[in-house]
Amino acid sequence: MELKAQEIKTYPIESIDPDVVSYSDLVFLNEEIGDAQIVFLGEQDHGDGAAFLAKTRFIKYLVEEMGFSVIAFEGDFVTLNDNSKDLNQKWSALPGPWVNSDQMIPLKKYLDKRNIELAGFDLFATAIVKEGLKGFEELYWKMAAPLTTLKEEEIKSTVRSILTGAKANNKFLKEVYRITPLLFDQQSGLSKQLMGGFQYVIDSYQAGSKKGKVGFEKYSDRDTHMAFNLRWLMENSLAGKKVIVWAANFHIAKNPNSIESEKSWRFRSGNLISMGQKFDEICDIPSYRIGLTSYDGKYNDWVHGGGNLEIMPERHNENSLEVMLLKYPGEYQFVPLGGLAFDFSLSGFQHKAFRGDWRKVFDAIFFIKEMTPSTNEKSKKL
Repeated sequence: MELKAQEIKTYPIESIDPDVVSYSDLVFLNEEIGDAQIVFLGEQDHGDGAAFLAKTRFIKYLVEEMGFSVIAFEGDFVTLNDNSKDLNQKWSALPGPWVNSDQMIPLKKYLDKRNIELAGFDLFATAIVKEGLKGFEELYWKMAAPLTTLKEEEIKSTVRSILTGAKANNKFLKEVYRITPLLFDQQSGLSKQLMGGFQYVIDSYQAGSKKGKVGFEKYSDRDTHMAFNLRWLMENSLAGKKVIVWAANFHIAKNPNSIESEKSWRFRSGNLISMGQKFDEICDIPSYRIGLTSYDGKYNDWVHGGGNLEIMPERHNENSLEVMLLKYPGEYQFVPLGGLAFDFSLSGFQHKAFRGDWRKVFDAIFFIKEMTPSTNEKSKKL
């Protein structure tokens, strides 16, 4: 079935400027989101400046009009859930692509004025959560020191190797394997969750190399663990609270394997596990998933290009949702996917189009006609 322009139900969005105080263009969110306790807000890439602004405006509406009070980031599970840290300390612990972005400044200023809690559910994502890795090494050594004769760096380097998939000294590995179950039994609360997650990664590490896996396939351990962390938060420190989850489009996906496969290093469906997919398997908390997409523009490739400015590749065809949305007036559109035909292309995973049943991936799409990159000139001075 081909996608037709007249079949698309859209809600035009007047602005992505977080300082626009009128929310008349966002009132539809009450009906669309309904009683969902979690709203997942995605982004194509972590260098999408316009997306950060749009998400901030959505957050202001969700907080002020719908009672949401927590933002849980794809960020450091250790620091962001430490109640001894204040807002500024937690903000500083966010991954670099966000904390160093000028387009995140409006969100920080808003948080300074509101009683909004920050949380994190990612620990082992070494690409952008280096502080989480370092924090866990320190915490692990503090707990393990009384149980081992190995030196501090021997334990820390072994933990680092397990989390990054690197080779490690066999003697040191055996010691960490021995200690970890003991630490798990001794802990409670957040610390127990951390040790349980690390044991999961150890089991995967022992199972062998990830050779042959490409792109998002390599994220399976990380996404699985993020889902378990998010569930733990929702059942413990965030129980009963309405939560906004800030993460990449892929991580919030309900079923990434419903999208057609491509033999590339970034995407190959069939063996994918996303956080959103795993979360649905282990938790029945009602949620609503909003993916972001764009037609044209530029972005900063923080994750894969070290912050290099990238021009969008030519990736659209006449049956892509982005091309269809060009026929509608305005720069921004909110599109519920439930009523759409399944056979269309979308740049839903990073800035590249894939074809498939996107209704099984997101509940809705927020469309930005021209993406603008994140910048970091003003944020350096804060």
